[in-house]
Parts: sequence; structure tokens; C-alpha cells
Amino acid sequence: MRAVSDTDELTGVANRRRFELDLAYAVRYADRYGGAVSLMMLDIDGLHAINEALGFAGGDAAIRQVARRLLANLRCVDRVARLDGGEFAIVMPATSCEQSRAVAARIHPLVGAEDAVALTISVGVATHARGAEGAERALVQGAAEAMRDAKSRGRNVVVVADPSGARSISAAGS
Repeated sequence: MRAVSDTDELTGVANRRRFELDLAYAVRYADRYGGAVSLMMLDIDGLHAINEALGFAGGDAAIRQVARRLLANLRCVDRVARLDGGEFAIVMPATSCEQSRAVAARIHPLVGAEDAVALTISVGVATHARGAEGAERALVQGAAEAMRDAKSRGRNVVVVADPSGARSISAAGS
């Protein structure tokens, strides 16, 4: 029953409830033992248009495609969750800001010849440094703001907010 209550039915990845538990655990672990934890939030660009063109079955296929690609390109300790619609979050324990940049660069190009639908994603990343107050909320807020920034910059962009608050941007293919 627990597995069913923690799993997104469409994709098989964690759901929002499980995401919140995984994030809290990763932050507590980083605070206790040192290190960092990064949070990546991403959204499928133009999912509404995919639904209109291909129907909801096409949109569902796109969402499953993203989940499969994320799982194939992350470590087993990274936790992928589907939050809502085409929005996903990835909790990356023991991952610094620099390391999260490399992960984002690896997963950002999601289009492949074997894929049913050509997709792009907008990605926002934030990193928690040990000892910050309200870490889970700050991480979610930082990653969500970075993702919105990526969307506002024309989509298909990665925005990484480092712990100092500075942001770096990379577009597709950069």
C-alpha cells in the first residue's frame, strides 16, 4: 500500500508526497553529515500544445518519455518525482552546485531518435548548503524561481541558482 501511495500512477516515479519526504530526508542528512543537496525542477515545454495536437494520450506519452529519460540518466540515489502535469523534481543528495550543473547539462537534451514526441524542457536548479534555516522551502522556492526564469527566457533553457543567489543560464546545445 505504501508503494502505491508514494508512486505516480502514470510514470512510476515518486509522487509529490514522496518528493517532500525525500527532500526533507536529504536536507537532514546533508546537515548532519556535511555536504550539499541540490534540487532540480523541470517542466515540459509546450505540453498543452502536445495535448491539443496529439490528444491526452500523446501528452501522457510525452510525460512518460521524460520520466524514462530522467531515470536513465541519473544516479540510483537521485530521486525523481512527478509533481503535476509535466512538472518534475529531482532530489540530488551529495550534489554541489557545480555537480548539479553537470547533471542538468546531461539531462537537458531530451530529444532522441527513438522518442515518440520531440520535446524540450525548462530546468531550474538550486543547492542547499549545510545549516541554512528553512532549507526545504528555500530549495523548492529557489529551484521553482530558476525554472520560471528559464521559461521566461524562451524555454529550453537551464537556469542554475548557486547558493550565493547568482544565476547562470545555458540554452539548448550550450
